[in-house]
Amino acid sequence: MKRLLIYVEDPGAANFIIDLPQKLSHFKIETVLIADGHARSFLNLRKIVFTDYSLIKSLNSYYKKIKPLLTIVGTSENKYTPAYSFINESRKNKIPSIGFVDMLANYEYRFKGNSNKPLKNSPDYLIVPDRDTFDAFLNLGFQEKKIFICPHPTIERTLSSYKLISKKYTKVELRKECYKLKEKLEQPVWVFISEGYDKLDKEFSFHDSEYSFHGWGEEKFRTFIILEEIIELIKELKIKPFLVVRLHPKNKKSDFKKYFKYVDFFSQEEDPLKIIMTSNLVLGMTSMLLYESSIIGLNTLALLPKKDQVKLLPNTSSGLTQCIFTRQELNDFFHKSEENFIETTSKSYNKNTSVEEVIQYILEKV
Repeated sequence: MKRLLIYVEDPGAANFIIDLPQKLSHFKIETVLIADGHARSFLNLRKIVFTDYSLIKSLNSYYKKIKPLLTIVGTSENKYTPAYSFINESRKNKIPSIGFVDMLANYEYRFKGNSNKPLKNSPDYLIVPDRDTFDAFLNLGFQEKKIFICPHPTIERTLSSYKLISKKYTKVELRKECYKLKEKLEQPVWVFISEGYDKLDKEFSFHDSEYSFHGWGEEKFRTFIILEEIIELIKELKIKPFLVVRLHPKNKKSDFKKYFKYVDFFSQEEDPLKIIMTSNLVLGMTSMLLYESSIIGLNTLALLPKKDQVKLLPNTSSGLTQCIFTRQELNDFFHKSEENFIETTSKSYNKNTSVEEVIQYILEKV
């Protein structure tokens, strides 16, 4: 049986590849999935089998043992990520390598490592989710013929799971299960999607002079600032929503201690798709879960402290998710539209995509 190796360290990278092992097995290809960092908890929650990177003592010996025909790596916020070692080991053994990039953000840091060269640790091939990311790597000097565009596999997975959950649960039942409620929740539900600190581009996550949102004026962390803006908005609304904060895998609930009295429920272990499906409105910034929310037709709103962040997600750049940039815009928007978020409306998503596109590209390389 043919064998390939996949290494992931970041939850976003793990989210990109979780369908691949099963799909590849249909072609008699065995996948050796290796995980490190926060990807481990992400995969454990989804009951995906993997090898912990800490158990591998020598990559050279490991490659000799499993003899992969292809290495696939995800990127992470770790400048010293072992992904680069996997790429180098593959090169030594004349094995092709593919790097997959889940979104445009931080493209110039993905393979830079601790050097000043953006492509210092780049693989032989790239899989990217859209044309903007393709153009970004092309401008860095990556060969055009070695970049493959394939919409994020989460699209197919999200739509499929959404249909299954919708058949099994009503929204009332979902809310009772997710929030451990005995009675029907009468309030509209707002879900705010938190984000972690960006370790590759630290300035991205913190307030600066160009920010158009300021929160309460004390916090510098982007997630806290936007949460404070939401809290201030809710104070002005006639109908107070049940506010849920969906924590990022890298967040700790204790970090949000000052907001405990304003937030009705913090979610981290629950199924993220079920959580967003309980909502009348999903608010976020530039997270993949906000993208997934828009894909299944939920009401979504992006609160962005800088206008150039619009391009980071397909749903914000396309207008599928409306973007708000200031507190005044936010107040004006809800002054006109508050009643629209009492009942969830549905928008259609007609993007044709399939994880099979990634599979076919991989098959060409093995």
